[in-house]
Amino acid sequence: MTKTRWNVIAEYDSKKQYPVHITAKMARTLKKFKIGDIFVPREFAIKHQNDKNWMSVKSIENVTNSVYMATKLAQKMGLVVKLLPENQKTSFDEFITIPEIHDWLQEITPMNLKNTKQTKYLGYRGRCAHTAWKFNDWLVDQEFEFDQEFEISKNKYKRETKLIKLNGLVDFLKLLQDAHGGKIKFYLSYHLVPRIFTRKLNQKSMIKKLILFYDNTILNN
Repeated sequence: MTKTRWNVIAEYDSKKQYPVHITAKMARTLKKFKIGDIFVPREFAIKHQNDKNWMSVKSIENVTNSVYMATKLAQKMGLVVKLLPENQKTSFDEFITIPEIHDWLQEITPMNLKNTKQTKYLGYRGRCAHTAWKFNDWLVDQEFEFDQEFEISKNKYKRETKLIKLNGLVDFLKLLQDAHGGKIKFYLSYHLVPRIFTRKLNQKSMIKKLILFYDNTILNN
């Protein structure tokens, strides 16, 4: 039986407003999910079953149930993402149905050739789709530094640099929302993209257009 693995991409912040109701019990569990962690709920429960100041009832059934419930909440809150089974890649057909990717591709004119049968993913749209798909697969399990700022008191912030492991292109795009000083965009433009698209400036341009589209979508929502 395949175990479902989860990747923590953001940590719970008790001062932040989330679109779900969070009990004190769930909050204690959510605080145990640390950014960059990859876990299987039951294995997580077994590992932390006897941690102090967490569960009053420490039976493995109670702890496991709480971890499963907290994981579902964390997914709705954007704190964790489900990982594919190990060694499994996203198929092209699955990739182009991802909402963030699908919306971007619909903005691209598929072909402008006369007397040519219009196929959904031919021409420039098709090249963009396959380029993003290739980039997505390459990004899985890639690690790089990411800056986050936390408010520790009124008008006072603390910056932390953490090592992030990604589960693909959508994870990367979501991190753009929290990027400070454009560090991630700088990294993408000058360091990360050339490593996979060496000298292929047209492919680099396609990924940049996806980022700009995502930025504009976030700003307009």
